[in-house]
Order: sequence, then C-alpha cells, then structure tokens
Amino acid sequence: MARKVSKKFIESGNRWKKGESGNPGGRPKLPADVREALSLAAPDALRFLVDFYQNPKNPPNERSKVAMYLVDKYYGKTPQPICGDLNTTLKIVVLDANAKIEDGVIDV
Repeated sequence: MARKVSKKFIESGNRWKKGESGNPGGRPKLPADVREALSLAAPDALRFLVDFYQNPKNPPNERSKVAMYLVDKYYGKTPQPICGDLNTTLKIVVLDANAKIEDGVIDV
C-alpha cells in the first residue's frame, strides 16, 4: 500500500538520512512477567477459539472468521500473487527531499 506524503513533508526535508533507521532499538521486548502470563493463557485461548468454531449455535460468519484466524496462525497466510502485464514499462518516480511542488509540477 502506497503511503501518502504531504507537500509540506517533502518541502521540509524531514526524512531519514541514507542508512539511518527510524527505530534503531527495534521493537521493545515484552517484560518477562507479561510473556509468562501470555504463555500460560495461550492454551485456554486456543481451546476457546476451537470451541467457538465447533459450536453450531454461533453465527456462521463469526465461526468462519475464527476458522480463518486459526488456519492463518497454523499454516501461515497464503502468498498474495501480484498480477499484471510483465511486458510493460514500470515507471518509478523518486522525489528529492528538497523538491518544490507548484501546480502539480516538481521543481528539483
């Protein structure tokens, strides 16, 4: 999914420097007590989801969502193919951080 970048953002030059990370420390780790609590609750949560799926009294669309969630977690999400004509030219536009945009025209 393409990210929308505002004209103000482009003109401000507010971008990461080449080779610089926006999150150098990475994702914070869960505290040990929280990780332990989640691992203890996981079997009950799984049992709840399976019971919900197997109960015919639950709405079919909700059972279907649970089934898809369980399949995705067990097998992993299926790869999404990229369709298109491979014989066409791909046009890539790279904007300079210092570029100015006026009336839809980019002045670099």
